[in-house]
Amino acid sequence: MKHKIVRISPEYSDIDDIIKQYHFSEDDRSKIKSLYQRHFASPQVQMDYAINPKLDGIDLTDYAVAILTLGSEIDEIINDYMANQQIMETYILDAIAVKILSRSYKSLVRDINTYSGKTVSSLEFIGNKYPMELTKEILDLLKPAGVSMNESYMLSPLKSVCLVLPLYEGSAVGYDNVENICNTCSSCGNLKCIMRKS
Repeated sequence: MKHKIVRISPEYSDIDDIIKQYHFSEDDRSKIKSLYQRHFASPQVQMDYAINPKLDGIDLTDYAVAILTLGSEIDEIINDYMANQQIMETYILDAIAVKILSRSYKSLVRDINTYSGKTVSSLEFIGNKYPMELTKEILDLLKPAGVSMNESYMLSPLKSVCLVLPLYEGSAVGYDNVENICNTCSSCGNLKCIMRKS
């Protein structure tokens, strides 16, 4: 098992993506940029993963399981904005947090390749191909610091994800575009996914 804290460098191109994906107007750009700079100047993601653990319900030969989280601080910031009825700011911060978390997938995939010598073929979010109950098994296995789960298998902090990552022997060519590894929305059954684009 491996535990790692990864610093995600700000990329202001994220703002263009957020405006497009969340249907903000150009008039919102300065507010999005301001909130990004204020709260995400140096975001960190905690990554915990294991290679080929023995888990019921996963019938793959080679795979990793992982939990990634932005931690509780961003939950607290978003909750403060909500408590002050700053609804637009709350929505923007939530969108930025989701974008930062999704960009951390590149770091996870690279790290798994370095650690195992194998390549991630896809990101499988728990609740789509694999049942929500698997979340508890993965959480009990990895024991990520500061991450817990409620009776509905919802992770806390809220900006946390639980993944199964099929692996294969092969080249890691193309990792510069690995943040798009889960962009299979048209074939994904998770219609409520907050990352969904189509």
